[in-house]
Amino acid sequence: MPASAQPDIAATRLIPAPTPEKISALAPASAHTFFTASASTLYKLSRNRDWQTLWHARGEKIHRLQPGDGQALFVLTDHAVFKTAAPQTLAKKVFESRRHDQREVFAFTEWPGRQLYFAGTRYGLFSSRDQGKTWAPHTGFGKQEPVLMLEHIDGRIFLATQERLYLSIDGNAFHAVWTLPQTAAEESAAASGDLSEDNAESLDSIFFMPALRSALSDKERTYWLSTPRGVAESQDGVHWQQLPNHGLQDPEILALVYAPAATALFAGTADGIYLFDRQTVQWNKLARSSDHGKIRGLAIRGGSLNTLTALTDNGIAAFELGPAEALQNSRWVSAPGAERRLRETIEREPSIHSVTRAAIRAGNLSSAKIKRWHYESRLRFFLPQVSFSRSFDQATTVDLDRGGTGDPDRYILGPDDLSRGWNFSVTWDLGDLIWNSAQTSIDSREKLMNDQRRDFLSETVRLYFERRRLTRDLMLGDPAAPGRTDQELQLEETTAQLDALTGGWFREQLE
Repeated sequence: MPASAQPDIAATRLIPAPTPEKISALAPASAHTFFTASASTLYKLSRNRDWQTLWHARGEKIHRLQPGDGQALFVLTDHAVFKTAAPQTLAKKVFESRRHDQREVFAFTEWPGRQLYFAGTRYGLFSSRDQGKTWAPHTGFGKQEPVLMLEHIDGRIFLATQERLYLSIDGNAFHAVWTLPQTAAEESAAASGDLSEDNAESLDSIFFMPALRSALSDKERTYWLSTPRGVAESQDGVHWQQLPNHGLQDPEILALVYAPAATALFAGTADGIYLFDRQTVQWNKLARSSDHGKIRGLAIRGGSLNTLTALTDNGIAAFELGPAEALQNSRWVSAPGAERRLRETIEREPSIHSVTRAAIRAGNLSSAKIKRWHYESRLRFFLPQVSFSRSFDQATTVDLDRGGTGDPDRYILGPDDLSRGWNFSVTWDLGDLIWNSAQTSIDSREKLMNDQRRDFLSETVRLYFERRRLTRDLMLGDPAAPGRTDQELQLEETTAQLDALTGGWFREQLE
């Protein structure tokens, strides 16, 4: 039963944009206003939804807006960074990449009060100690790899590459504090060094629009980081851990925002907006994205919880949240006995060990086959090479009988000369006791089969626990929650996939 009604924020107001161009960036300007940008124009959006054109990017494509100190705003384009201060409409170029063949600039930040700027580019970190007049590669980082995120928070600089998060407490030396787990596909892409324009968007989304800071109280400070695997959390900025993804249909976090008024953490994904509940340690979906596309940016208007502003694929959307108390208490409490029934269901289902064994049998990937081949190849010594030959030869005998003076010579034929024979040999090669050529072929087949078995079992294990998580969410979750039908379809899909991998064995065990 629900402890309280979950706030309905399904009703959205799309704020019409003043241009047919897609709005691609969002940043807070003040309590009730926002900076927004299309690919070519920077705007200011007021509380009454009026759009003010601030600046046009000529020959450049705007990718990101980075708030600076005070009223300053940094506009990141393909190859440069411009600084503007509202309500001024002129933008000053503070950084420009040396190369213009593809997107070069990914991140930018400043250290207030020290005239220190940092620019994250495709080829590493650059810094300026005179507010952008002169630039040089930053020696305290020293890695020529894409810098995808830069944030100055609490007298620290956080820097993210495709794989790691770095921290600098003095603006000079950067030290790695966390490594993002990678999939096999990402490891392959990183190893190949493929940083073409086609995958610049995917590079940028590795640490897309992070919400790194929130002051939970006067004594406690928490940091968050959005990643393709979910949200990472830290209490000191040095030691990080992954928050559980329970409740998230898509773990790739595209946007984060924190509301101090209700100590609420919101996440935007490809399928909607979620609120993290610390009591149940899970994410509760507050809005779907079926009507407006992916959630790419989030902001709380005025610090209150009345309106959550979101940057979506279809424009700027406003979500009505309701009172803070309802939001804090909006969580589903499962019915009595639900957890016991879940445990009983899990106990009746096949274990992961039995499922993997069935998958190996169905795929004919048992290592016993290779062991048998090795054993049989060593028995080759006891099976000798046997050769057998048979010979036969026949020749006609001719004799000459010379007669007398008046008699002619005579030729006498026969008898025939017959020759028969046979040969039988048995040969053992003593070297086969130690090694024979068949083992080379077996070793090659073994390596291929091990690789295939590893991928096969990895997929089986992933599907098994994905199915278990879906079972848990369906049995303990709110029956009226949005997306429940999708979860039921996913459960059927993972069950069918496991059944296919085990050759029909898995569904037989469930019946």
